[in-house]
Amino acid sequence: MRILLIIAAAGLVASCFVHFSTFLGVNPLAVGPAVFILHVLIVLVVLPVVVVHRKFKGKGFDELTRYAPSWMKRMCWVFFLYAFFNFFFTGLVLSKGGTADVMDGRKVLENRGKIIKELTEEEFQRYQGYDARAYSGHWMFFYGLGTVVFYSYLRGANSSKRIEGDLEEAGRASL
Repeated sequence: MRILLIIAAAGLVASCFVHFSTFLGVNPLAVGPAVFILHVLIVLVVLPVVVVHRKFKGKGFDELTRYAPSWMKRMCWVFFLYAFFNFFFTGLVLSKGGTADVMDGRKVLENRGKIIKELTEEEFQRYQGYDARAYSGHWMFFYGLGTVVFYSYLRGANSSKRIEGDLEEAGRASL
């Protein structure tokens, strides 16, 4: 579980770096498309969170994060709310409902194959940065959620109350 906490925390830091770099005019995709490894690694965080959730028999966020400090829980809620705001604001307002792409050798802003606008190189870089911003807002939430859940689980596993509760639960399950 510690390795999952490390992966989640590192993913959170990396996704924050990617996200906030876009506010400085950086296009993380131009710096290196390897940024999307964060998109793939999120599976290593989300699936174990689902497993932990099932271990707690589908109990809510408060139970999953019982042993996490309140600031971590608040951080997770802020990332959750921000992810939705960011995705819609970036997609609808900043990106005008389109995605930066190259079609027939031309750099364009497109939506489902329909060209909205042909872009200059500077505009293309800016719109690609917006795409990275939209994704990274969700990355911050999912890596943040993993960090809080894994931290809470590890901290609770070291607690005598947690161990006693698990033993009682195991005893009831075996009956």
